[in-house]
Order: sequence, then structure tokens, then C-alpha cells
Amino acid sequence: MACAGSGVTALSIIQTVCAWQALPIPQALFAATDAQTIELRNLLNEELGELKKWPPHAMKGTWQAEIVPDLAPRAPSFKMPAGATDCHAHVFGAKEKYGWAGDRLYTPPPVFLKDYLAMLDALGSARGVIVQSGVHGTNNDVLVDSIAASNGRLRGIALIPADITDAELDCLNAAGVRGFRANLVAGTGVQFEASRKLASRVARLGWHVQYLLDIEKFPDLDRVLGDFPVEVMIDHMGRPDTNGGIDAPGFQALLRFLKGGRGWSK
Repeated sequence: MACAGSGVTALSIIQTVCAWQALPIPQALFAATDAQTIELRNLLNEELGELKKWPPHAMKGTWQAEIVPDLAPRAPSFKMPAGATDCHAHVFGAKEKYGWAGDRLYTPPPVFLKDYLAMLDALGSARGVIVQSGVHGTNNDVLVDSIAASNGRLRGIALIPADITDAELDCLNAAGVRGFRANLVAGTGVQFEASRKLASRVARLGWHVQYLLDIEKFPDLDRVLGDFPVEVMIDHMGRPDTNGGIDAPGFQALLRFLKGGRGWSK
């Protein structure tokens, strides 16, 4: 009940579950067996009986939300501190204007920048960081347009190809982009070696690199990233495997990396 009562949408919970399980939506809800996912699934089934009507054969890239997102977020029970920042959000644009990537992992519901800004207002967050979604691939127009329409409230993390030009990087920087993301989980877009080369090129702009990765696949993360050309952000907290506990090699490597002063996690 805590999730449903806090203004977290069913869609966001479902997407989180699927990220944990690395499965397409909605199979993750039906196929997962770990206790945390089962608890969420039971909550959703109790609160939103429509989930039981979802077709189990929905496929990657073609799934579209059948549950309408909550467009009336509620204020938290406490006041957010001055300058509070939402450090990770995806904003989508209309298909007719921005197009959708053919290799996208999901099709988003019709929620746009105005809905995100309304959520920030409701929560009391002054600023936000938009992370370019794979829904639009390396077409960062929706990211750039969203930053421009935010009156200085937003900054962005782009998805960029390995062959991007310096002029294109300069344009993104001028638009308010401050880094790029590499998705090592889905394996789409630039991967590790290409991202290291790109990191050397964006160092002059003061950017950082943001990784989505499974931390237990990097038990020597602190060494691998120790001499990285720029600072690094590990998002989703490295998707740690809680079954391994806090002594898991990858998690300990993440802690060592963060203590080094050039790494961050969210």
C-alpha cells in the first residue's frame, strides 16, 4: 500500500520490476519468483485488477501501457529541501514529431514534458535531470526541446553514437546536456570500449559518463574505471544482486570506486 499511496504510478513499478528481471513487460510480473517481485506483483494485482487481463505474450518493443499513468501526483508528507533535484527521469515526445526507435524496448504511454514538470511541482522539486530514453534512440531532439522549454530548470544526459562529430557535441552542450549514457544491460547503443573513447572526447566539455550495468559483472569496477577520462555515474545503483549481500564482489568494488572521489551512484 505504501507504493500506491505515495504517488508512485503502477507503470513505474512495473518498469522497475522488469529492470530487475531483465525481461520484457509484462512477462516479468508473471515469470519472476523472487520475494520482492512477488510482493510487488501481489500489490499490483490487489490494487489494479486490470493487470490480470494483460496478455502474457506481449513482446519486446511492442508493449504499450494499458494502465493510464497517474497524472495527479500528490505532495509528499514532508517538505523537500530548497533546490531539491530529481536526478533521473525519462521524458517522451509524440511519435509524430520525434519518431520512435525501431529497437526500443517498450512503447511509452502518452505522457510528456508538461506532465513531468507538473510532477516536480507537486513533489516540491526545483530541478530535474532528463536521461534520454532508448524510445527515441540517439535522436536527442526531445531532450533538447524539453531543456529549452524548462526555463533553466532541467539538464540532460544524451544517447550518442560513436561517430558523433565534435560540432554535434558542442550543440548538445550549448543546449544543456552534461553527459551521455551507455546501456550495458540491454546492449543497445555504444558499449564500454566505445564509451571510453567518447569519454576522452567529451572531457573538454566537463561532461560525465552514465552507465547502466549489472555491478556483479564488474568485480574489479574500481580498477576498470580508475583511470577513466571523466567522472562516472552508475545509475540504478548498479542493479545489485541482493542475494549476494553487501559482501558481494561487485558491490564492494562499487563502494571502493565511490570512495575514490570520481564516481557517483543514483
